[in-house]
Amino acid sequence: MIKEKLDGPHYPDNIEGSYDSLVIFLHGYGSDGEDLISLAPAFHQHLPNTFFIAPNAPYRCDQSVNGYQWFGLQLLDPFILLPAARHSSEYIEDFISHQAKRLNLPHSRIALIGFSQGTMMGLHVAFRQRQQLGALIGFSGAMIAKHLLKQEIISYPPTLLIHGEQDMVIPFQESKNAEKTLKDANVPVQFINRPNLGHSIDPEGLKAAIQFLKEIFTGKANLKMKIS
Repeated sequence: MIKEKLDGPHYPDNIEGSYDSLVIFLHGYGSDGEDLISLAPAFHQHLPNTFFIAPNAPYRCDQSVNGYQWFGLQLLDPFILLPAARHSSEYIEDFISHQAKRLNLPHSRIALIGFSQGTMMGLHVAFRQRQQLGALIGFSGAMIAKHLLKQEIISYPPTLLIHGEQDMVIPFQESKNAEKTLKDANVPVQFINRPNLGHSIDPEGLKAAIQFLKEIFTGKANLKMKIS
């Protein structure tokens, strides 16, 4: 049972407006919701009826006074990381359900967009939802416990992974490995590599993400979606 709900900045300012879709941004380690909500105006130009919200992770960062984390870096031991990710996923799942009810939207009209550790959480949450989400977009991330996906997957949202080839924080190969794992699990997934890009989001990657989400929310995506 989640005792404290996640919260964070949103866009547009009018939280009581009528929207036909929702994007939830999941920030990286040591950051906060303000970081990714800055991307919302660019998406909003193409998706004017979409609401955007970027919750702060549930824990204060152990290496940054002002930042947050979904799990600590000391938890990268695989035997500790998975339980920590599962615990944080409960917060995200609760947040998704709360926002869906507040905005009166089906899960199919909700997308997760993550960066770095936020992508790690998105990859852990999206395929374990009983109600299938509309999409997952992951920048510069990795998949936790890849070997468990096939036995735990119950949902198949279309997924876009984007990663810089020169990433020195989370290796480029991690997204390639995640892509293979998703394909093997019959998830419709696309991968975009960004040459000469480090651990960041560049204009071309952002443009691709906007186009992908626009196609999903307008029903024009040419994807073979498996419905569980």
